[in-house]
Amino acid sequence: MSSIENVSIFYIMKLFYLTFILFFLSCTYNEYTVGCIDSSAINFNSSATVDDGSCIYETIECTTLDEFPRYELCIQQIFSESCVGCHQYGNANGGLQLSTYDQIREAVINNDVLNRIVLDDNNPLLMPQGNKLSDLQIYLIQQWVSNGALND
Repeated sequence: MSSIENVSIFYIMKLFYLTFILFFLSCTYNEYTVGCIDSSAINFNSSATVDDGSCIYETIECTTLDEFPRYELCIQQIFSESCVGCHQYGNANGGLQLSTYDQIREAVINNDVLNRIVLDDNNPLLMPQGNKLSDLQIYLIQQWVSNGALND
C-alpha cells in the first residue's frame, strides 16, 4: 500500500471513531429512579419513576363503621388474625385456603363464609370456631363484599 492509501485509511478510521463517539454521547438514556410512586404514601418520592414496593402508609385502624373498608387495611388483617391459622397452605381445613386476596375473595363471594361468620356461638359450623368475629369485623367484611370485594 502506498502512503497515500495509509493516510486515507487512517482518516477514514479516525472519522469513523469520531462519528461513533459523537453518536454515542448524543444519545439520551431513560434513567429509572426506583422508590415509592404512590402520592398517598408517607414516603412518596416525586422523582421516582419505578415503584419498588416500598410505600409506607399511615396506619389506619378499622375501628369505625367504615362504609368502604379497604382490603389491605381492614379485611386482610381480620382474615390473617382469625382464619389463616386453620386455612393456610399445608393446613387448609375443609380444603379452604384463606391466605391470599384471591382465596379470600373467592371464599366470601362463592362459598358460605359470609353465612358461617354470623352463626350463633353454639353452632358447630360457626367460623372461626370457638372465637366468633366481633360485630365490627363482620360488618366490615359484609361492607367490603357489598362494595365489590376490591383489592385496594
